[in-house]
Amino acid sequence: MSKKINKKDDKNTSLNIKITIITAVVIVWVICLAVMLSKCDFDKGAENANTPTDTISDITTYESAENGKISKGESKTVAYLDSHFKASHYRVKEIEISSAQEGTYYITEAFTYSTDGYVYRRTSYSTYAEREYTDSTAELLTPTNAYVIYPEMKVYFNSDGNSSLYKNTMDFANEYFNTGTINVRGFDYYYEETSNADGITTKYCFDKNNELKYIISTTAQGTVTEEIKEYSKDIDYSLFQIPADYVLEQ
Repeated sequence: MSKKINKKDDKNTSLNIKITIITAVVIVWVICLAVMLSKCDFDKGAENANTPTDTISDITTYESAENGKISKGESKTVAYLDSHFKASHYRVKEIEISSAQEGTYYITEAFTYSTDGYVYRRTSYSTYAEREYTDSTAELLTPTNAYVIYPEMKVYFNSDGNSSLYKNTMDFANEYFNTGTINVRGFDYYYEETSNADGITTKYCFDKNNELKYIISTTAQGTVTEEIKEYSKDIDYSLFQIPADYVLEQ
């Protein structure tokens, strides 16, 4: 006798699988990027783990040559982040994570931030391997609530927290940046480099028009390459509202 399939249970199983896969990828990515611009308060324990002895693939590396040192006051990086990332804006980054333990995979991040009255912050993620995208997810912080959203399934979940304590800080521990040139994907860029006590080194790479093109962070565990694909000061405020046809899942 054939077993009758419960469509509700089937839907919930599918949802749980998708949530597990997406959440796992995002957590690994967040651990790698915890010291970058977002300053998210995630567990950084994995950053201090020992280097794996068994590697899946080679870690992405770039040829570079250091040629000087500048202070914060002279830094293109500080000036650029102050003028572009602290105020309301929208940006899209394609991120390559090259890990000795996990291999290489990719994430696209769309970040929308508003300081218009109160802070609203939405970050959307789409993971992809070999340029084939999977379902996306989004994190939304408002002055009173937090949500995790799955647009393809038109469902969302309540999450802990809100934006009331969020600080869009861009501080650097070091008073100086090392400068030089770096070749990324066949093109040369001017970079400014800083590091922290955890052994994470970050290069901010600028093109000939003084636009920030790449942010490259390296540790003993791997390399994270962020490519700035899009930037705008035009904000779509509907992104901070959950559509009426989305279903709240418990």
